[in-house]
Amino acid sequence: MSKFFKLGFSWQDAKRISIFYTTDAAISASVFSLGLICRDLCDESKNDKALHFTRLVNNASDYLNKCHSCQFKCQPEKVNCNRLEQAIPRYKKIGDSKVYEIESFDLVNRTITVSTIKKPTKRNPIHSKLKSTIIENYSDSWHIHGKPSLIPSDKTPKLGSLYSDLTQGLAVNTNLAHSYSQLSLVSSNNQLVHRLNEVVVSINGCEEILGELLTLANDRVSRINSITALNQQGIEFISSSKSVIYTCLYSAMKTIEKNRLRDSEKFIFLDPLESDNKIEELLAYISSNIDWLTLNDSNTQTVASALGLSDAEVILLDEN
Repeated sequence: MSKFFKLGFSWQDAKRISIFYTTDAAISASVFSLGLICRDLCDESKNDKALHFTRLVNNASDYLNKCHSCQFKCQPEKVNCNRLEQAIPRYKKIGDSKVYEIESFDLVNRTITVSTIKKPTKRNPIHSKLKSTIIENYSDSWHIHGKPSLIPSDKTPKLGSLYSDLTQGLAVNTNLAHSYSQLSLVSSNNQLVHRLNEVVVSINGCEEILGELLTLANDRVSRINSITALNQQGIEFISSSKSVIYTCLYSAMKTIEKNRLRDSEKFIFLDPLESDNKIEELLAYISSNIDWLTLNDSNTQTVASALGLSDAEVILLDEN
């Protein structure tokens, strides 16, 4: 795998903004992200099991209390609701083809009531409502419709053996079978996701699709959030990200100040051919925050050397 994968795999978390000038910045950012994914797979604390039910109940609460009766669909500036996307009223259960609608939630007993319409049969020709209760301690198989599930639908994670190879056998089995939402990959639009599904990488002599390894599909276990800067799709359904990887300057400048990303460690990948005018936007942002950013000369030189880049092509800014 590339030097950017190795850099991500060995990266130590810090409150920092790291900037890389590199050819094909979006692919380099994606490969670096894969390195971070594999690094986190080796840490038994890096999964969403503890946060899972909270995410389910918060979505139910926001839908019933905010979105369901809202006149201004997805216009948070008009209603001051602190949401960027509408809460989703539908839930799914692994192994069940039915789609369930939110009925109610109970914060005291930590339950969510959902229902689905049972189709008429010859014995019972009348539509009937079938209710189910999602209980916190038994909620792992439930997920928001169209969003990643916490656990895989099959007992053997599809990518388990590949991740084991990439991590030299260090990946924790629990993590291989659980989603994780503390990494976010921000692209300018949806075109990158399609492109990554066409990029092939070699692992132990076998060719694999980079988009698959990054788990960018919505309906399965996911180890990274995919966020689109153009319409900010994806930001709403993350709690907060510890690390955010920006695949281009536009994606960074469009979302870097969003509340759910503001406290994250940030990695910005820039194409050397990016226009000077656009680069000045980033420099202006850094200058406006110079009171809490300090150039880390030592780490900048170390990382630049590992990547075979000059010091001018790597900038590491520590947050004070």
